Amino acid sequence: MIAATSFAQQQMATLNHNDTITVFYGNYALRDAHNAAVNGDIITLSSGSFNACNITKAITLHGAGCDFDTITGMTSTIIIGNYKIDIENDSTYNLTMEGIYNNEQVTCLECYNSNFIRCYFYVFSLNNSSTYVTDYDTKAENLSFINCIVDRFYGGSYNENTYTSINSILRDVSLRTGISDKYSVLNAYNSVIQATTNSSDFRYSTFHNSICLGIRGLVNYMIKCICYNVSYDSSTNMYISKLSDVFETYHELSNFSFDERYILKEEIATSFLGSDGTEVGIHGGMFPFDIRPSYMVVKKCNVANKSTIDGKLSVDIEVMVEE
Repeated sequence: MIAATSFAQQQMATLNHNDTITVFYGNYALRDAHNAAVNGDIITLSSGSFNACNITKAITLHGAGCDFDTITGMTSTIIIGNYKIDIENDSTYNLTMEGIYNNEQVTCLECYNSNFIRCYFYVFSLNNSSTYVTDYDTKAENLSFINCIVDRFYGGSYNENTYTSINSILRDVSLRTGISDKYSVLNAYNSVIQATTNSSDFRYSTFHNSICLGIRGLVNYMIKCICYNVSYDSSTNMYISKLSDVFETYHELSNFSFDERYILKEEIATSFLGSDGTEVGIHGGMFPFDIRPSYMVVKKCNVANKSTIDGKLSVDIEVMVEE
């Protein structure tokens, strides 16, 4: 690199297709990489903001994380704007998304056997209006949320949609079922499930070792859960009248804050254990809550403003690996 070269920090997306790497830069790098991708490819995004694009291919999408890491200084990967997931069922490849902050609505039109890991969603919905689904053609089958935060979760009602929540936080959950004899199912393990509408119907859903807040509708099965304002009755659960009785802090914010980690008081965390013998809630179980990506991430990408005389472009990339 030439000492006099000036650099500008840019967003970067790398596309891995059969071990061949293609690099895209700028606000539309995600769109450009997705357009060039096929099912099974891997797209890795640097820190920074990327304009949204509809996801229509069964790719693996890696980001730098969904929150600012005060220890490493790593900033998040943010997808700006609404977008849709619409992927036909593929017996070979599935969608995987990890380490992404989604700041607006993600609408799932069709998605199968997909994994969302260490992501934040402002809205995850099966329709376009943050209300109940009205399109019979939408379908979500075997979607898993692992170490995720979903601020508003609208799970649909016209199809037999199936979701699994593992060590995740699902807020403002609306899961209407029983319409046209279709029943959506949410199975939660070591999660925080907060329903804010009495119309939610969990008649085929199960909750294990979770913290359940405001679930007033039908529930199929609930075991070893901490329950607040919950109508389900079982001797295996702990029922509380005040959230301050079990949490170190709880702010009841209208929107999720990363400062709110649902930390249980020590005497609760060590005395009321889940069916697996670990702490109830997101900090127990097999995948204790951690939103830091485990793979190598691109922390910073600086690209020279112009190429050298011989046509070469200088690029300075800083990567980090979680130890």
